[in-house]
Amino acid sequence: PSGHTQFAFSALTFLLLTVPKYWYVYLILAFGTGFERMYAGCHFPLDVLCGALLGLTIASLTVKFTGTKIDFFEKIFNDICGKIFRKKKTEK
Repeated sequence: PSGHTQFAFSALTFLLLTVPKYWYVYLILAFGTGFERMYAGCHFPLDVLCGALLGLTIASLTVKFTGTKIDFFEKIFNDICGKIFRKKKTEK
């Protein structure tokens, strides 16, 4: 399986379960990684599919069994992304 795709889908799953606010960004990056691996000729589609399924499974089980503190990750992520995506107010 594709390790890059596995990592991307693990990150997607973890972030979706802990900080779902920016789900569309995670989804685009994960699918983009899988597509890039096929487009570059590094993996066959089945390799990418298996990597994605493996990543989803591992991240889901990790979050389930570790009891990840969702509030902690959400606060950190919102602080970071809030600074990045916040619109700058124009001063008059």
